Amino acid sequence: MSFFEINIDFYMFNDNVFHIGMNNQLPMFKIMDDEPEFLNSNLFNLLREQVTHKLLTVCTVYDEFPNIQYLGRSKICKELAEKLHSTLKEFYKRSKKLKPREPQATLLLVDRSFDIISPVIQDYYYQNIVYDVRDVGEGGKTKADNRTVYLNDQDELWVRFRNRHLAYVMNKVNSEASAVIKDQKSSKVNGDKMNDMNLQDMAELLRDMPKVEELMKNYQIHLDLAYKIVQDF
Repeated sequence: MSFFEINIDFYMFNDNVFHIGMNNQLPMFKIMDDEPEFLNSNLFNLLREQVTHKLLTVCTVYDEFPNIQYLGRSKICKELAEKLHSTLKEFYKRSKKLKPREPQATLLLVDRSFDIISPVIQDYYYQNIVYDVRDVGEGGKTKADNRTVYLNDQDELWVRFRNRHLAYVMNKVNSEASAVIKDQKSSKVNGDKMNDMNLQDMAELLRDMPKVEELMKNYQIHLDLAYKIVQDF
């Protein structure tokens, strides 16, 4: 058995979203960007080091040495881009056993002024609109199909569809559920065929029945949840 120590200084929100957990400090960057003299302050140097280290761990965990692009009018973005690039360059120079993957990813550094509209418009991606419209508690606890359900990583459909547009989710869940129903109808075994089955075939059939029932319940939960979201609008 082998163990590897991984330096992770960020939080995974889900499988393709992360944050660096500096909600209270990041507004300071806006003040500093408006006041150039703050770029030489100890406070800015401290924040720059913290953000750089967090982004460094993101890149190195995924073996990335990305092309870094930044918002040209932002002095903060420029400082962060240059610091991160030099830190990554030094890291891979010292860690000769680690090689960044190819092709290179692109890391884009912008501030909120780059897009001031997005925060105030409705997002129609499944996870976001569920949390906006439905009452979702700790651990993803909510109500759907007249029962209490948990929208988390244990729900295979939630994991697959949470980052998809609501319209896609409704169409895909409906089509998949219909396909399962059709498949079950076509594979029903009558009495004569049951008599011809050996014990292994019968055991396989009985073993699959609860799985299909559980799958259909899950499809029903997400269909109900999606249609209630549409009704709420």
